[in-house]
Parts: sequence; C-alpha cells; structure tokens
Amino acid sequence: MTRIFRLIAKLKNIAVSLFGGKLIDPIEVYYDVRENYVYPILSKSGNSSLKLTLIKKYNLDFEAKFPDIHLLEPSEYTSGNVERIFFWKPLEYVAFCKGKNIRVVIRNPYERYYSFYLGVKSERNRIYRYPSETHRIFGITKNTSFQKLLLLVCFIPDSIADRHFRSQSYYLRYGVKSAVREIEVHDLVSYLRKENDDEEKERSSHLNKSNRGIPENILNELIRSKKFQNRYSEDLDLYRISTILPSPSPKN
Repeated sequence: MTRIFRLIAKLKNIAVSLFGGKLIDPIEVYYDVRENYVYPILSKSGNSSLKLTLIKKYNLDFEAKFPDIHLLEPSEYTSGNVERIFFWKPLEYVAFCKGKNIRVVIRNPYERYYSFYLGVKSERNRIYRYPSETHRIFGITKNTSFQKLLLLVCFIPDSIADRHFRSQSYYLRYGVKSAVREIEVHDLVSYLRKENDDEEKERSSHLNKSNRGIPENILNELIRSKKFQNRYSEDLDLYRISTILPSPSPKN
C-alpha cells in the first residue's frame, strides 16, 4: 500500500511539472558574481569540468574529483565569487537571469546522448544532489535496450525529464532570451581549451571524461532517427551555431 501511495505522489508531481509548476528535477546554475555571468549546468555536457574551471578561475590551487565536485558549494572556495543556485520553477530561473549575461556551454548532442546511454547502463547517472527518480517512473534501468531508451527519451518532455537527457536548449526557454543582457553559446571542447590556456591545465580540467567515442553505427542510427532529430532539433541547431557545424549525413 505504501508503494502505491508513493507512486501516486510521484505521478502527481509529474502532472504539476507538466503544467508549469515545481520541476521534478531543478535547474542548477553556477553564477559568476564578479562578472555577472550565469552558467546553466548541463548534465552529460562536461558540467564537472565546467564547474572545476569556474572555481579554479578564482582559486588556482583548487582540486576536486568526480563525483565530489557536485557536492561542493563553490562560494566556499571562491570567496563568494561563484555561487551555486537551484531553481524549482522555470519562471524563478528567468527572473534571476534578468539583466544578467548567460553563457551556455554545450556538447555535441549525439555524443551527449551516447554518454547518457552509457551512464544508464553503468547506473552512474544518479550521482547528483536532487535525483529526480523519473528513471523508476518510466522503467529506465541498466537493462533497458538502446532502442527502448531512445523511444522513452523522445516521449518524455523536458518539463519532466531527468537533467541527464533534458535538452540543452531548455535553459534558453521561458523568456530567458528577452530577459538577459547577452547570450553566449560555446562548444564544450573549444571553451575548455580557451579557458585553460595551456595543455597541462586543459588536461587537468577534464573530470569524468570518457575515452570512448560514439560508435559509427549508433551515430548513424541517431542521425536517421526522426524521433531523435525532432526531440533534440533545438540542441542540434544550437550546436551547429556554436561550432559552425554542417548538417551531418549518415554513412552507408
């Protein structure tokens, strides 16, 4: 009986999120107080490395490992220059962004999705402060096949999505574009290279980095998938803008 009540409560929370209420999974940002820049934290988009880079900007000797970096409050290590803030309602996030600059550091959507898939298989995607538990509601487990996972992810809208597969473009919606002073969109690889001005610093800034590139057959499947292309159309456009990337064509 207890399990039934818990399920009903979770379904109620999902319904509330769908209609613009409290999110299942909050929006997390790092805010550079001194420079007035908001950095949305995009899971599976090198956010561990981004967090480390932002903290080291004000504390050169700072070191952290994955997943510990996600449990730290950056203000404690940057003399208050970088703050970590969570928003449970999109409109509260928009209100905070008003008059500020926003810098979105994004990842190749194909590589990001494959990283998410590997995270599901290894069960590492739950290591963060506020687990949404949408995996349980929709039956996403390490035994979920690639095809079924893709179907579920394309079916679940961003308002109730777990942050690990929520669209990267989600953080520019709800009036954010008209609220902020300036928007910058950067490709993850180029941004980390620019912010860490030598090879040693760049190498040390990479946390939770996988050396496994996306297999060609999976890349081609995602390129051919109309569901994936529709689900992440804004992300694909945003990434092409950030890298001047031509539209991909699947190999035969």
